[in-house]
Amino acid sequence: MLPALVKMFALVRDLSARREVAEIPASRWLVQRHNLASLAALAGVSQLRADLAASTVRWMSVSSQVRTVFARLAEAGIAAAPIKGFAYASTIYEAPAARPMTDVDLLVEPGRDAAAQRVLAHAGFRCRSDVRMHHASTWERDDLTLDLHRDIMPVGRGRVALPELWARTRPGWPEGARRLEPVDELVFHLAHMARNRLCGPLVQVVDAALLLEHASADAALARAREWRIVGAVAPALAYCRWILDRNDKPRLTPPEEDVLFARQPRVARKLVFDVATAGSVQQLAARVIGGGFQWLARRSKDKVAR
Repeated sequence: MLPALVKMFALVRDLSARREVAEIPASRWLVQRHNLASLAALAGVSQLRADLAASTVRWMSVSSQVRTVFARLAEAGIAAAPIKGFAYASTIYEAPAARPMTDVDLLVEPGRDAAAQRVLAHAGFRCRSDVRMHHASTWERDDLTLDLHRDIMPVGRGRVALPELWARTRPGWPEGARRLEPVDELVFHLAHMARNRLCGPLVQVVDAALLLEHASADAALARAREWRIVGAVAPALAYCRWILDRNDKPRLTPPEEDVLFARQPRVARKLVFDVATAGSVQQLAARVIGGGFQWLARRSKDKVAR
């Protein structure tokens, strides 16, 4: 294995176990690339205190703006739940600034997506993207980007029982928000990792380790089977176990350089991964069609920009 990757995996294990870390095991750039700098600073790495300070300032700004968004949604009678990085920062991490994020993801109750979009528009957000068959629309206002989810999986990529999922939610943070039940949260996290072909930043493995403290892997796999996405969730879980528990390397693990640099693999490997993790021919077709719509949307934006 690449020496730098060995060191990064060791850092992930230390941070997941909440052990003290005295110094950066790999290059500073790599630690930052994998969104681990703030967490490492909290664990004792003095060289990364500036990253923690910047993340703290950013969290204060983002959390203030998101509280306002939830207040407006509540006024409109719309239930919503933070998901992914923002949700993790305020719940499973000891300090919110330890979990930096590039955007904020909100899941809206079934049937209220259009109403939620109107709330965001009235609050001064601009819709940047709302692609057909995609599970979320993207909204921007100043330095804040919101992904407004109508589902946790794209159309045709599973059968997530949204009414049952929402029935399992409980009061969350900020005021007026809902929070996903731990097993649902873990399943969605693993599915998200698989959707990125396991090439996301390694902070996502730390996320998985902390989520597994509140939900069992067996329960997550059982729910993934119910939702017909176990073909994606199981490889993501095996990938996390490979890093956290030093299990045997899973067969769908990306090339080491792609893991190290958190970059997407080449087209051929993408296709292999997508075929292997699709639960059915229909799901594979849905991914291809959905990807086509996203490609067309990006191309149209590029033309407008030119």
